[in-house]
Amino acid sequence: MNNRSVGNEFENIACEYLISHGFEIIERNFHASRIGEIDIIAKKASELFFVEVKGRKTIAFGSPAEAVSQKKLSKIEIASQYFLNKHNYKEIRTNYIVIEILSINGATEINIIDELY
Repeated sequence: MNNRSVGNEFENIACEYLISHGFEIIERNFHASRIGEIDIIAKKASELFFVEVKGRKTIAFGSPAEAVSQKKLSKIEIASQYFLNKHNYKEIRTNYIVIEILSINGATEINIIDELY
């Protein structure tokens, strides 16, 4: 299985999790020109969530969330502003979260990290 298909697998798990917790998926893999990509954009009530998904099948190299650098977070923030402008969102609350997925020996654990800044 290549990295992209593994990434899609983790993004599918994240989307299922979000939907089961009352989120609406607005867009997946939003590309903001040369700025970067946002894995998932979701909405709950009157708030938009910009979601980075990180998954691992082993913890040998640390937790998935540890792989999200400050540089990556900055790119997500810039890409989110591009999305908001492109879709003419004005007075809407936004939030940035990482969904961390550990899938080891058939057991899946999902953690939401929302204290990113």
